[in-house]
Amino acid sequence: MLLLTWVSTFLYLEQQALVADTIADRDARTEFFNRIDFWVQAGSLATQLFLFGRLFRWFGFRALIASVPVAMTFGYAALALFPGFAVLVAVMMLRRIGEYSITRPARDTLYTVVSREEKYKAKSLIDTFVYRGGDATAASVHAVLSSGIGLGLVGVAWFGAAVSALWALVALRLGGWQERRALSAGPRSAASP
Repeated sequence: MLLLTWVSTFLYLEQQALVADTIADRDARTEFFNRIDFWVQAGSLATQLFLFGRLFRWFGFRALIASVPVAMTFGYAALALFPGFAVLVAVMMLRRIGEYSITRPARDTLYTVVSREEKYKAKSLIDTFVYRGGDATAASVHAVLSSGIGLGLVGVAWFGAAVSALWALVALRLGGWQERRALSAGPRSAASP
């Protein structure tokens, strides 16, 4: 969650700066964000309804939980190589659709192999402290990278690619751990959407 938050916050902050530079009119910015939100929600709904179950069966949990971090590694690299508004918007939409339709359901699968008490204690801590702490630390790191060191969009994008790659490695490890734990617990605990 911490790495996901860092990846998301870096993109969000870069998006805010580029949108402000690209779209001067406040009403036009609001309309732009409304259109983005519509397509993100439509893409998330379609992916969950028509793809998530199939992807889970075809590739398995481990590949699925790592798919968005891997995609974000390539997305950030594309942004570093081709820094611009359109690429940033595409990467941001990819991240959000992937988060809502693949990462979140896959992450929730991790809780199927723990007790009910462990699940609610862990989710509460992670969804509040880790998520909000991740936002705060990511914003601070972003400020140091962009303003303090002066890396700009390209440098922040390469840093984001590195964080995304680390997130992918953690996701692969968690995915393997969850699959082994689900197998050892038996068919009742094995998660399948």
